[in-house]
Amino acid sequence: MVTALNRVKHLPRNDKGRDLIVGDLHGHPRLLLEVLSKLNFDPAADRVISVGNLINKGPDSMGAFKLLEAPWFHSVRGGCEALALAWLTKDPHWGENPLHFLLQGGNWIHRYPEPETRAYILALLEQTPLGLIVDHPIEPFRVVHALWAPVLNEPGLIAPYRAHDVLWNSALAQDAVSIAQHTGVDFTRHNFFAKTPTWADIAHGQRITYCGRNSTYGVRLMHHGHLHMNGGLGQPDNSPFAPARRLAIADHAVSLQLLSTAPTLTL
Repeated sequence: MVTALNRVKHLPRNDKGRDLIVGDLHGHPRLLLEVLSKLNFDPAADRVISVGNLINKGPDSMGAFKLLEAPWFHSVRGGCEALALAWLTKDPHWGENPLHFLLQGGNWIHRYPEPETRAYILALLEQTPLGLIVDHPIEPFRVVHALWAPVLNEPGLIAPYRAHDVLWNSALAQDAVSIAQHTGVDFTRHNFFAKTPTWADIAHGQRITYCGRNSTYGVRLMHHGHLHMNGGLGQPDNSPFAPARRLAIADHAVSLQLLSTAPTLTL
């Protein structure tokens, strides 16, 4: 049974290349590699840092898991990874119901019934922290799946039941999307960058916390210090936003430049 985990992992400063933050991947590792190729990604110098939800709903969850073996790839734990833990360990603390994993696109796990493969998946899951603090030559940043909750600022280990807001909070993203919709933001415009009136309202002294969770599609929304990076890859084909689904990715140095000039959405 999984009873505790490290809250936060620290990544040292990368002076050799770029730090690229990627949104919810949902089983699309090939798409990530295609995008990285277009960006002239250098695995010897650049890093990719994920907001979680690597798995489920897409065509290749195992391939997404295997990214965690790459020295250039880092990820926090997302809700889908927490549900996978609940299912594999039968520990309901990681989800309201272990069967919820299957309902959220986890049926791919049945293709890997071998105990050694299940152990491999579990080991990869258990190495993912709830949050990342990343040193950066220009300005440090943080990465979390849903919300940088106060529990992440406490030392030591955290029991699973205390991780709920970190993994599942949706109010922050829904609030940001509501503001954007009321101000006429076009959610089909890829790479559109905007900030709400509370974009600089940040606790704990960090300027940007990258997060995923609720879809903001092509629009990168900065709200209460959280920059939302979910491009909607987990949305079903019948979603009204299906045509806007994409992999959200951002170079932190470029994000800092865009943030200074991004329009502020006002009601």
